[in-house]
Amino acid sequence: MKNLLDRILPNYQPHYEMQGGHSSKPVWGDAKWGRSVLVSSAALWKLDNFGALLEHMRAVAWLTRSDYMGALLRPHSTALRWLSPESYADVLGAAREAGRQLVSSGVMRDETLRVVSRELMPLDEYVGRL
Repeated sequence: MKNLLDRILPNYQPHYEMQGGHSSKPVWGDAKWGRSVLVSSAALWKLDNFGALLEHMRAVAWLTRSDYMGALLRPHSTALRWLSPESYADVLGAAREAGRQLVSSGVMRDETLRVVSRELMPLDEYVGRL
């Protein structure tokens, strides 16, 4: 996230303006940001551990005036190294499908995102291996 912010900062002018009741920096020229998508994994077990990151990404999208298109999230990703590739092939396939959906229709379907972030093993087994 820090690298993302460091890379977009030069696109902004050094002064502030008000936008929607918040202070914001105007961009240089007529810069267009398009769309923002978050793709992230975490070793933490639950999907709700991404909450702060999601809020931060939404704020970055607002700051850059881009359309936030959603997030592709993979919790307890450390489990992938303990499992056979066949046991999570559907997760990788769903991640590819989410990309296709985003390009073709501009939306990643909830069902597809649920497969990407599905449980890979029981929590007690996961914690026992850490």
